[in-house]
Amino acid sequence: MDIISKSVLLEEEVSESGFWDGFDNFPPAPEDARIAEIANKQKVRIKIVGCGGGGCNTVERLNLTGVNGAELIAVNTDAKHLLSLRTRKKMLIGRNLMGGDGTGAEPKIGENCALEDIIPIQKMTYGTDITFITCGLGGGTGTGASPVIAKSAKDAGSTVISIVTLPFKSEGEIRTENALNGLEKLAQYSDTVIAIPNDKLLEEVPGLSIETAFSYADTLLGETIKGMTELITLTGIINVDYADVRAVMKDGGVAMVGTGEASVGDDRVMRAINEALTSRLVEADISDARNCIVRIIGGYDMTVSEAESATNEVQKRINPNAKIIWGASVERVYNKKIRVLVLLTGVKSPYMLANRADVKQLRKLLAGNEQEQEIDIVS
Repeated sequence: MDIISKSVLLEEEVSESGFWDGFDNFPPAPEDARIAEIANKQKVRIKIVGCGGGGCNTVERLNLTGVNGAELIAVNTDAKHLLSLRTRKKMLIGRNLMGGDGTGAEPKIGENCALEDIIPIQKMTYGTDITFITCGLGGGTGTGASPVIAKSAKDAGSTVISIVTLPFKSEGEIRTENALNGLEKLAQYSDTVIAIPNDKLLEEVPGLSIETAFSYADTLLGETIKGMTELITLTGIINVDYADVRAVMKDGGVAMVGTGEASVGDDRVMRAINEALTSRLVEADISDARNCIVRIIGGYDMTVSEAESATNEVQKRINPNAKIIWGASVERVYNKKIRVLVLLTGVKSPYMLANRADVKQLRKLLAGNEQEQEIDIVS
């Protein structure tokens, strides 16, 4: 009998004896109150901000599926759309400027709406350790307001990770140009930007209805954000904390978050790792990744060798000199199932961006446009 099996048996036997009600109900130690106070101060504060129609839809999906340890906030200029959401925290911006009627797909209006409500935005981002910003670029609110929110979060000392979508080519050059200009602004205030072209979505799910296809995109965006959040917030046998994430992301370059899941079979770890390291909508070269965090989550049947093999497999695929931090968690709900979460920095991809220079390369790739664009800096 392995150690994990013994733990389960001990819990059942002691609970039946009436000595205590399982491991979750130990009598409190005298120092617990003080320790809890310190732990609460150190708790990582994560906010996921959906900006504009597309971003709000992603946040709404996360609200329905659930995400541990993060606060969800929907920000929009469209009052009717905000009202239709079940997400608990909402912010209507630009009510004096636009009266809740949206922006008419004008990014400058979206930016002005955010600047009108800059004080509530600053209050929203204050004291946040990690801010995720998600939106669809090319329209008005997401394109114009997201850089303002990102700057506010960055000024407050937050790590900013932006995950956005880019318009279909069929939506025209003006919308694509708006999206790329917005992306360049957003990249200035984000530690990493992951930009997913909607045309990649067409390649992935060409036969689905448009509603189902966008729902699929929302699911992938949500999985990325949820994976990064739970990489940090879940407690386990071997923990990963925010200090680890800061150490990995500091000067680490472009970051990629991956999740993979597999059940039953001797190869379940390998299948989960393959899924986690394969970005479904954008190409990414991880061979020269400089830093990595791996978290393995499994049920009571997960073995030490499985946890170790997951880390070893990641190590084989990235830079041999990369710094790797790993954690492991055992969750009752993961019966016969393994989940792997990875955060890699130093990844090479035209769609994963760390600065304005990366955006210019993407602009060249998507629009064949090399000339300098005059980008207004959000003040």
